[in-house]
Amino acid sequence: MDTPEVQPKLMVGSRGRSGDSGKQNHEGLQGMPVQAKLAIGEPDDKYEREADRVAKQVVQQLQGPQLERLQLRQIIQGQGNPEVEEELQRKPINLIPDLQARPTIQRYTEIKKGSKEYPAKKKRKNIFQDKDATEDERFFTSQKEVNESFLSDDKDEKGTYLPNLVHQSEADLKISDNCDLAIEDTSDEPKNFFATKALVDSANDVLRRQGGKVTFKRTNRYLLVVSGSKEKKLYQVEPYVSTGKSSRTQGTDVRTPQRCNEMADFISGKRGVDIYATTKVNVVLADVLDKITDGRHDYGKELTTAINKCAKDMSAVKEYEELVGKLSQEFRKFMGDPSTKDKMDGLLQEANVNEYMNPDLGNAIVTISATTPEEAASRDKENTFLYHFGTVVAKSGSDYITMENYARREEKNKNKLSSGDPLFFFKMYGTKKEAITWHRENMKTGAFIGAVISFVVS
Repeated sequence: MDTPEVQPKLMVGSRGRSGDSGKQNHEGLQGMPVQAKLAIGEPDDKYEREADRVAKQVVQQLQGPQLERLQLRQIIQGQGNPEVEEELQRKPINLIPDLQARPTIQRYTEIKKGSKEYPAKKKRKNIFQDKDATEDERFFTSQKEVNESFLSDDKDEKGTYLPNLVHQSEADLKISDNCDLAIEDTSDEPKNFFATKALVDSANDVLRRQGGKVTFKRTNRYLLVVSGSKEKKLYQVEPYVSTGKSSRTQGTDVRTPQRCNEMADFISGKRGVDIYATTKVNVVLADVLDKITDGRHDYGKELTTAINKCAKDMSAVKEYEELVGKLSQEFRKFMGDPSTKDKMDGLLQEANVNEYMNPDLGNAIVTISATTPEEAASRDKENTFLYHFGTVVAKSGSDYITMENYARREEKNKNKLSSGDPLFFFKMYGTKKEAITWHRENMKTGAFIGAVISFVVS
């Protein structure tokens, strides 16, 4: 996705970005030690698989009182309708006489409403004749922050505050390289995205298989995108939830956990993403530093020693936290040194992290900080946070859609952090350094502290 820099989009910590009084609640976890030194390699190669294996092994071995106590210390600190074929093959000119004359979309782009390239908006009526939906006021839906709240004063029958929804017939768009994913390009938080039937079906298959609680349904609204000699129908997609304990919900009625780590568990079906992430961040830091110093330090060994001490005596946690702080400071020093910045950038690319992260469909992803004990103790918890999770719910080439939420920490959300609220939203990201990446968008919030790493969690 080769695009110019764009206006920052609202996501985690939006108030921190806008300069208002932030009330996010991304609880910080300092990260658990690793058990062995690992080498970082190409994505999905033997070294990356070994890093994942060891991280999982550490978590398994730490199950029990030691893990619970360590976690406590850290927390204190800080189906679609199949009757219409989705992607139309080349059509006879007499069926679409204006196709060759209409501008086509060749790659990922941002399209302004009213432009020549803007897709037609349609509403499915029957298989032979769909109606124009140019004036459909429900074509684009997002939630807006008003008076420092994304919730309105209206409540549903259960007494839950409803989101401040914005319905529009027109909106700017972001469209993927393959022209099969699209989303509203807005500073608000989109409640829908648009995708081909094939991508929706793939998402549902993966998420169900993983045990996630969210699947997706296509509505009868769609964007008709002209790409080369083909037309593609990108259907408006709504989330669909059935937990087995309550009635099924769809669209803006869906309730999800508010805390981002619980939200990632909820969608991906992977339990304990926060524990795994706080392990893996130290794997990345230690091995990048060992490589950049050409083996002069053996941070992997130091981490192994620290974890062994903590397993025997929890009073050693302080020593471990100091080691994590050292890794954090060393990482930032090399990142800020012009003479080593390029080499560090190459190591991050090898590690498939930060702007080079390339998640698969169904993956939970994270941006997470490693801090010194002093930074963790003195940070402004109202306006900073140490991690944010999301889950990939649609993927096309290097472009992907995430479903996210985060804890706003306001009175209207009281007791809804885990039990569910209607403030989920979708975002589109890419993986190339010049594109709108997950890591770059998180860093734009200005709310992360310490050494900041983004990577695939599961």
